[in-house]
Amino acid sequence: MQLGELLDAAFRLVRTQATQVVVLVLLTVGALSFVQQLVVPSALVDPFGPALEPQDAAALFTSDAFVLGFAGIFLVQLVVTPVVNGAVTSMALAADRGGDASWQAGLRYGVRNFWRLLGTALLSALLLTVVFVVAIVAVVVVVGAAAALSGALAVLLGLVLGLGAVALGVALYALLYVAIPVVVVEDVGPATALRRSFRLLRPRLLRTIGIVVVAGLLIGIFSAIAGIAAVPFSFLGITVARIATGVVTALSQAVVVPFGAFVALLLYVDARVREEGLDVLVLTAELDQR
Repeated sequence: MQLGELLDAAFRLVRTQATQVVVLVLLTVGALSFVQQLVVPSALVDPFGPALEPQDAAALFTSDAFVLGFAGIFLVQLVVTPVVNGAVTSMALAADRGGDASWQAGLRYGVRNFWRLLGTALLSALLLTVVFVVAIVAVVVVVGAAAALSGALAVLLGLVLGLGAVALGVALYALLYVAIPVVVVEDVGPATALRRSFRLLRPRLLRTIGIVVVAGLLIGIFSAIAGIAAVPFSFLGITVARIATGVVTALSQAVVVPFGAFVALLLYVDARVREEGLDVLVLTAELDQR
């Protein structure tokens, strides 16, 4: 599939499985997003309130209520999201095979495979963090050495190498993009899933980066539009604004989470067809045996 075909297929999957997928996401990631909006201190989200002094804002961000509320729920979301991605992927496969594609079945799959899905996400995040930190440290060392010779050279090297470090991070993220579908389809563990994703996507790295970047931009644009949609409610009072923002955020999650999961699944299937000559009928038969 070309880029447009893949994204269009992902949108079609969201539409055809909207009812069950939306229920699953709303009960998990969406519910967490809604609660997260409610626990943010009013002083931080009230556009008509008095401006906070820097020390007051710092005190709010470090308060027990904020840390235990907003930050705590954010950490829970990081744990829940990969599990939900795996559940949504399993629902798409079940629907394709004529199996049980209900949100209950997806949730059961996610719970049964909790540690594999979470481990895959955490290992991927750890690998990305390590590689990016090492790249940034290398940039700092090189730029520091160049600064002793010429300030202009240091600036130029900093710009070039900094962009290179970002490009390296994006490339690695793209190469690990289908790890969750690998776990779901091939029934493997985290380390194997990451290696498998890397091998499948490496031969067409630039194409993969393009798909991942465009999908990410679409998700970002949709989330931004959803955020703007909640702005008019701010004129009805801070309480209404917080509830409206929570609802809109939850609903946007019900779209962007499955869309991202379906893009990853379709990219995985497309990579297997291209790299392994896997026919769709063979894939279906393979899935039926699991």
